[in-house]
Amino acid sequence: MVPVIDLEHLNRQTLGDRDISVEILRLFVQQMDATLGGLSFEDEDLTDQVHTLKGSARGIGAWQLATIAERFAKPQDCREEDLDDLVAAIQVAKNEASHLLREGF
Repeated sequence: MVPVIDLEHLNRQTLGDRDISVEILRLFVQQMDATLGGLSFEDEDLTDQVHTLKGSARGIGAWQLATIAERFAKPQDCREEDLDDLVAAIQVAKNEASHLLREGF
């Protein structure tokens, strides 16, 4: 089973600095909270928002979220259901990051 957040990847990204990893996960949770409140299929900035989200997801190793966000590279090919999938994936990744922070991974 693929983890929601790849901690080995995050560790490589932060050169093993736990304090940086914690700060990155905190920032990720904050960004996901802000993103969840502003996603709309009719929003002309949706592609930019999702592109930023995809980069953040890749940065911490949230591969499933990054893969779903990749669908929005061509927004003309997206459907409302894709946005539903994205919102669900954001929530899962945000919850996992919050859990890791609480548990002191």
